[in-house]
Amino acid sequence: MAVAVKKLKPEGFQGHKEWLSEVNYLGQLHHPNLVKLIGYCFDGDNWLLVYEFMPRGSLENHLFIRGEQPLCWEMRIKIAIGAARGLSFLHGSESQVIYRDFKTSNILLDSEFNAKLSDFGLAKAGPTGDRTHVTTQVMGTRGYAAPEYVTTGRLTAKCDVYSFGVVLLELLTGRRAVDKTRTSAEQELVDWVKPQIRDKHKLFRIMDTKLEGQYPRKGAGMATTLALTCVNPDAKYRPEMAEKYFIGKTSVNDRASSTFRTTKQNKRMVLVLALGDLHIPHRAPDLPAKFKSMLVPGKIQHIICTGNLCIKEVHDYLKTLCPDMHITRGEYDEDTRYPETKTLNIGQFKLGVCHGHQVIPWGDLDSLTMLQRQLDVDILLTGHTHQFTAYKHEGGVIINPGSATGAHSSITYDVNPSFVLMDIDSLRVVVYVYELIDGEVKVDKIDFKKTTAATHSAH
Repeated sequence: MAVAVKKLKPEGFQGHKEWLSEVNYLGQLHHPNLVKLIGYCFDGDNWLLVYEFMPRGSLENHLFIRGEQPLCWEMRIKIAIGAARGLSFLHGSESQVIYRDFKTSNILLDSEFNAKLSDFGLAKAGPTGDRTHVTTQVMGTRGYAAPEYVTTGRLTAKCDVYSFGVVLLELLTGRRAVDKTRTSAEQELVDWVKPQIRDKHKLFRIMDTKLEGQYPRKGAGMATTLALTCVNPDAKYRPEMAEKYFIGKTSVNDRASSTFRTTKQNKRMVLVLALGDLHIPHRAPDLPAKFKSMLVPGKIQHIICTGNLCIKEVHDYLKTLCPDMHITRGEYDEDTRYPETKTLNIGQFKLGVCHGHQVIPWGDLDSLTMLQRQLDVDILLTGHTHQFTAYKHEGGVIINPGSATGAHSSITYDVNPSFVLMDIDSLRVVVYVYELIDGEVKVDKIDFKKTTAATHSAH
């Protein structure tokens, strides 16, 4: 197991206080959005803290270090929600904790870009009884600290809310909280943003150019409004963290080309995720991060896999997205209990699933059409070629979702990662095809209707 080790700087009393603070808080507080303290030791001048290893490093690196892959909109909001969830937990715990050092360098990311708060050296117990604040020495980082705390030393949970608003602005703009390389009018992020967005139609002025315009206008407007509410100079007008977390959730789902929201307006529709050959870990380490950020637990009613998931861990991950899974066996799958073919009914449609390595020549549409007729299904989902295909014919529809990891196949090494999402209504299916091309997710749509409930045909 990989771990991260932090060694205390031997000089100074403050360092020992911060070391003890981390042991005290992280030793007692456990939450998915707080970094795990695995252990600690002290021997003479060697005072060590051992944490879980966070392979993606800090949010600061991903936002501001050249050479890092730019974070897409969905990933930025996912990180903001995770960090807000961590702060909400601290503020709502039985003995309130004020983090006091919320900034991008202290937000660490695991392999799936889940945000976790780290470095609790400045954390402070919140006020108790009738007290409204804690008076303490001013600590923290310029640009993130709330103005009332800087001027009076009075600390409340609303100081963390201010810091969250600054980080949210950094996520939106791609600018640092304080940047002395810019002109004097642009050095302080909060002061620069406010006059830029007096006209809501000019929101693009502040948005990070690395997003290349790929963000929902309404969602970006909501996130900006939220950030400005958090950095209100008067603490009483700032929201609570729990309130902010739920507002933040709405902004990530507001993207027309994003997913998994069509069913909320029509309860008769069923959302089905179709995945082809993943080949994890032999030909690909994992699903692309941009795909994983779109696959939200609780939004999907069925998952169909055409085979070659390969290892149990992949099955377990997909199970967290949706417990209702239908899988056929590929030639490389470890689990031999998966059947060669499978049929299931969703609404008025009958679906068939097979991996496709049994069909010779591989991917041959005539042979697949024959198999579809043998299975007597409206829709046949197949894999093996790793390339997306959708073929309508008088007997139904054949869909190959491709490889969501972009794993190479026996017949091609040039594979764009892709998966399929199907909205199934009583007599209509809308197929959304998601492809990752040159680092961007492209979405196409295909729809067809069932001619009658008695015959398995589509047009």
